[in-house]
Amino acid sequence: MRKTTKSPGEKIVKDIKRATRKHYSSEEKIRIVLDGLRGEDVRRQVLDSKADAAPFSRRLLQ
Repeated sequence: MRKTTKSPGEKIVKDIKRATRKHYSSEEKIRIVLDGLRGEDVRRQVLDSKADAAPFSRRLLQ
């Protein structure tokens, strides 16, 4: 397969995007995942509390 040559402008934009991409440490990645899991847990608790009030609403929300 033959690669197409890109214009200098496209190369500059790609280099800028690559340089400005955020790098996360291992600890930061773990924190992000745990925050996401905690958010899912909070949503589940809200759904469960609403499901107790109206059993059919949980089926509608899913």
